[in-house]
Amino acid sequence: LVLLRNSSGVGVPSASAGAAAMADAPRAEGGGEKKRVGFAAADDSPSAASPTSSSTSRVRVDVGATGAEKSPSATLADPGSRSTGSSSAALSSLLKGSSAGAAATLQSLAASSGSAGGAARLSTGSAGGKDAGRWPLARSGISPYRSLGGTSTSFFLEKQAIVLDFGSAYTQVGFAAEASPRHIIPTPELNFGGRCSSSVSTSLLEPEWVEILDRLLQKIFFHYLSVSPKDRRVVICEPVFAPRPFRDALAFCLFKRYSVPSVAFAIDMVMPLYLTGLHSGVVIDCGYRSSRVLATFAGVPVISAFRSASPGGQRLAKRLAGMVKAAVAGNSKESVVATKVVQNPKASEDLMVQCCYATFTLPGGETLKSDKDAKVAIDKGGETLTVPACCRWQCCELFFRDPQAAGSGGHAHEEGLADDDFQDAGSCATLTQAFVECLENCPVDVRGAVVQNVVVVGGCASIRGLLPRLAIELKAALLKCPKTAALAERLRFTPLDYAPVAAAWTGASVFASVDSGHDLSVADYSNGSKLLPDWSRDGFV
Repeated sequence: LVLLRNSSGVGVPSASAGAAAMADAPRAEGGGEKKRVGFAAADDSPSAASPTSSSTSRVRVDVGATGAEKSPSATLADPGSRSTGSSSAALSSLLKGSSAGAAATLQSLAASSGSAGGAARLSTGSAGGKDAGRWPLARSGISPYRSLGGTSTSFFLEKQAIVLDFGSAYTQVGFAAEASPRHIIPTPELNFGGRCSSSVSTSLLEPEWVEILDRLLQKIFFHYLSVSPKDRRVVICEPVFAPRPFRDALAFCLFKRYSVPSVAFAIDMVMPLYLTGLHSGVVIDCGYRSSRVLATFAGVPVISAFRSASPGGQRLAKRLAGMVKAAVAGNSKESVVATKVVQNPKASEDLMVQCCYATFTLPGGETLKSDKDAKVAIDKGGETLTVPACCRWQCCELFFRDPQAAGSGGHAHEEGLADDDFQDAGSCATLTQAFVECLENCPVDVRGAVVQNVVVVGGCASIRGLLPRLAIELKAALLKCPKTAALAERLRFTPLDYAPVAAAWTGASVFASVDSGHDLSVADYSNGSKLLPDWSRDGFV
């Protein structure tokens, strides 16, 4: 390929024009041998210009700020005659039909398009020339030129699917094949569900969900992602026992209000296994309202083994705020600040994130515990709150000790707490109890496979010291139970290379880029030939 400059900008000439241009190229300074100007193509066609010398030639692009600078190169055009639009069109045409060597110079040409009076000059020379260090080697890879087609950073030619993970406190949104969500949005409007008991839950009706989701999806598509959903597949991460009216309202909004071509529903607690490379394992989700445990064998979730525990981020934050308020009751100034923290859920959550940790004892007998108080800034007004050393780790004991059990050392009735609000949030009192019951309800031949791949995800999974403490507690709980004692030596945890808070979304991003066989199309939804997934009815899909 040969780059020529004409009146309309950069163009890709025909083979005859390229040969004529190379024949008329000026001689390089200091040498009597004529060198052709051009890119080395993949084949040996006449249009693929190559130097007549025996030494290997390199393709070079010289981008200068002005046209005054001279170099031993063949100037292709007047510096002032280039236009940004024509250069972009030429780059697109080169990217479609050129060889890898031609595409290697696109980055330098694109960088010079915004320079005032920038000139692109193309020259060749041997590898051992006097200015060899001045010119960069042409790259053959296309990875540095991902964003030539626009402002997007994705290198895919097709439009990637939209991945949505609806949580009880936050919603994560982004595109498939990306390592992290674009935005994590607080969505308190979705926190309407409740429980009458451990087996009966309450929810809004479908028309009410439609009104809420219509406003939320409009904000996600057009404000946060800035895309049109009409030509993009949507992947939804949803809990195992999400209310049916919510799922029906979500499908109605996506198909009827936003005209998406297809929707795929996936269980959120199966998605983290995509990040481990294994199809079997146990996922522990330490979420906002509760903690959940689900086993998956050979890619099939064992729905009957699903268990949930009442401890979650919301309960930990309220307990910590109530314990701090009781501890600073003698200090009038800090007592006022503690009252504000108790009344503000966001401030309680920030307090937990900054100073909370889980203590544990190493096999040698050494206990990792701090005796230092934490002084935390509450707001920008300069107000601070001192968190006692004992309060920093005692709130995390909710994961492993029932505060209402005798002799547990819990603070079940301190001011600012309402443990009755959480007693029905899960079927188990502690996370260790939920894990053991989950394994007990798995088939016998499945237990040994899933226990060797335990993945801990969720917002509370980032609490310092929680993962080693959880490993110690789970092994001790397995040894106490006769049915699971033999599994204690097989217990293995798999650390993730991604943030635990977004592990479910990242796994769904991988799922959306490799699987499209279980999508629900708009035609299936309209004629009713394919029903929406119902995990409690179907068991698994």
